[in-house]
Amino acid sequence: MDKQEALSHFYKEYFIPALAESIEDVATKFNQYRTELALHVENSFREICLLVNTMQSKQEKDPIAYIHYSLMRTSILEENYLYRVEAYSNKWYLDEQACMSVYDASWAYQSISMMKEQLVAEQRKYMGLLNPADVENMIQSALKYFHQFVVSLIKSVVSQLVQLQEYQSIQKADRLYIRSGEYKDISETLYIDDVGTQDESKFKLALIEEQEDILIYENFRENKLLSMDVIAKDLRYSDFSYSDFKQCKFVDCVLIGTCWRDSDLRDANFDGSWLIDADFSGSDLRGAYFGTASGQANREGAARSPGLLGINFSYANLNDANLANVRFFENVQFKGASMQGTVISLQHKGKMSLTDSQINSIHWME
Repeated sequence: MDKQEALSHFYKEYFIPALAESIEDVATKFNQYRTELALHVENSFREICLLVNTMQSKQEKDPIAYIHYSLMRTSILEENYLYRVEAYSNKWYLDEQACMSVYDASWAYQSISMMKEQLVAEQRKYMGLLNPADVENMIQSALKYFHQFVVSLIKSVVSQLVQLQEYQSIQKADRLYIRSGEYKDISETLYIDDVGTQDESKFKLALIEEQEDILIYENFRENKLLSMDVIAKDLRYSDFSYSDFKQCKFVDCVLIGTCWRDSDLRDANFDGSWLIDADFSGSDLRGAYFGTASGQANREGAARSPGLLGINFSYANLNDANLANVRFFENVQFKGASMQGTVISLQHKGKMSLTDSQINSIHWME
């Protein structure tokens, strides 16, 4: 066995099982303590906004265009699990007016320490062909699987974060991006806040124009667009909260991670759309039709996102809504939801967390 063969064997026999165990541990924490973990994210966001406010009151910080949560790869291997939280002007990384706080992500990364210890012990079996650096390289390549939990947690509360008074009071650029990724490296947008004047006719045109197929991360909140047909659009991670979309059709759309919080969606149609991690909490969905919409989560290897958050119908009004043919209807939250006459397939009955009152109110279709 040469070095390459040893690496391949070690990766399959030891690293993959150890990674799977660690990811399962993080997933358990994420699901069990998500409410408490979300509060820590909120506190970190509030803290960076307070720092910005202080600096701007002294004319030491230009309008903010980016708030960035940065994974520190080297620090994590040194068992320092703090993310840098930084606010930048339009200059982004060239902004010399430093404004930084931290977010403690220990909950997502602590299991790496034990995994590393176990793997270092296992690599000794390879008679000098492998060393601890090989283990570290494998762990580094897998950090994205731990980072996905942090990203999902931020996404789950970002529409509420931008409502905080501390955020509302900072001076912003016309578009403010909330992002996360490696420090001064590849990152992804989690939210876009359009601070400029919003034009409802512009939003309507964007949603129905045939050439505008991709509108990800857009901000459509607080709009009134009635009886509109939106067909085959990629609208993932867009914000439709606090809006009136009565009798609108969102058919065959990619609605992954979209937020519809506290919106009027009576008689809306979501047939054939992807609804993984969509948030309908507090919305009025009376008479809504979901057809063959899908909530299928990503479960490829150690990947868990999208799908960590599930579809959220908490405190929504689902009276007479039709969910009978929704595919992959798992990890759905119905806490506090009104479900009088809601149509759901009987095959899903044992897969949901429902109160006795909800169970008795639902129309179970065989």
